[in-house]
Amino acid sequence: MDDKKEKMPLEIHDTICCIQKLIDKKSYEEALTLCHLNLCSTNKKIVILKIHILFKLAKYLEIITECEKAYTIWPEEHFLKSKNTAISHLVGEHIKKDEYEKALKYLTNEMCYQDDVLLGQKITIYIRLERFVEALAICPSLTTTHNSYLEKKKISILFRLKNYNEIIRECSLASRIWKDDYFASAKNTAVGHLVKEMNQRGAYQEALALFKKEFIYERDKDIIKSILKELENNGKFTEEIEYFTDELCCLYKDFYQKKIFLLFILKRYEEILEEALKAFLFWKDACFLKSRDTAISHLIKSLVSNGKFEEALKYYSYDFCEPNLILETQKIMILLELERYQDVIDVCTENLKIWKKEPFFIERRKQALEFVNTQRMIKENPYLTKIYFNALSFEELETLEIEEFEKMILKLAFYEKSQKVCDYKKGLQLIKMGLFSTVFSEQQKSLLGNLKEKFISKISSKRYKLVDWNYYCSILNCFIDKDYETKEKSSLRQLKIKK
Repeated sequence: MDDKKEKMPLEIHDTICCIQKLIDKKSYEEALTLCHLNLCSTNKKIVILKIHILFKLAKYLEIITECEKAYTIWPEEHFLKSKNTAISHLVGEHIKKDEYEKALKYLTNEMCYQDDVLLGQKITIYIRLERFVEALAICPSLTTTHNSYLEKKKISILFRLKNYNEIIRECSLASRIWKDDYFASAKNTAVGHLVKEMNQRGAYQEALALFKKEFIYERDKDIIKSILKELENNGKFTEEIEYFTDELCCLYKDFYQKKIFLLFILKRYEEILEEALKAFLFWKDACFLKSRDTAISHLIKSLVSNGKFEEALKYYSYDFCEPNLILETQKIMILLELERYQDVIDVCTENLKIWKKEPFFIERRKQALEFVNTQRMIKENPYLTKIYFNALSFEELETLEIEEFEKMILKLAFYEKSQKVCDYKKGLQLIKMGLFSTVFSEQQKSLLGNLKEKFISKISSKRYKLVDWNYYCSILNCFIDKDYETKEKSSLRQLKIKK
């Protein structure tokens, strides 16, 4: 009896060594035969080896049984872990076969709460079965010790349920715990969905506030594009442009270009001047300066059409990206309107260095030179001055006792000043009468012929055109007294004082 007790440990040791050798040789079935029931109930090492062999043979049901028996004898954690691993393999096989109900029988709530892998499998099954509310109910709350895999499952469920506000909250917290791009992208996607929904129901400011607060600009450019495209398709340009924040435009040059394009659509030219310069300073791309120059052209055109010549002239202080013939032509017309003839000469001279033999600059420089040279010899014409300041009615003009040709020229100036098509037609009719007159000289008729072309051009054009007062002055050999209004007011004050 004593001899047997001494031999037992040696027999067990030999058995363990033999089992281990067979495992090394991958002779798992043979090794399993050595794991006798009586040995397994008395020796933990042999039980562990048996479980290992059963895993190799993928006999998961037997593993579960063995682990449960072993745990009753040796209540140790690794037997529970092995059991859960075996259950996980079984569940995985059922999932592959779409046998979801069979798989769920193994996944008790108690077991799942103890093992994240099993919990993840149960959530997966609920998702496959579209039981999203149940899946969400068993998802654990987010903590620093939480499993990121389970959190991603949770977010995918929230997407199915279209609970975008909760996704934004979860992803914001998750991004602080894990440096995982998934959460940033998921958050942006959720923000994109919410913004679109808000815009669709007309809550534009609410949508914009959410976008600015929650969207991560340096990611998911396509989501931003989809938001903007939807607004643009609905013609919501004013709302769309608000999304082009400084942060966004400094990340993506094409967004800055699009912002300026929208400002052109909205005719917000003064904003373009500021934005285009900022864009150029940041991106160093000349296309932004060209956009600024185009905006200046629009502003000048608008100011000129409203008679604000001095204000329009201020925009020429900008350094243009490249020479612009239209802008320079417009500048000459403004300077002529303001009777700044020396400036006309200087500007034309500079422009002829760029646009050699350009007729417009040659003619206007010649015209200005002639005016400057003869200015001292020319007398002020009170009637043309009054027409310029709307201080002479047509009836008064008719009663003037002046030379017939001078009166005709003054009438034509009056008609052109009105900017009305009907008056242009009256002027044209008057010119035709003058051309057939036997009183006027050939030189006078030649001047009327030039005016005829001007009136025909104005009748056919829908755009506002400046009155070329300098031309009328050159015909009448006079100048317009631009201080007329000031002198008149002063005279009236003196008259009141005398009374």
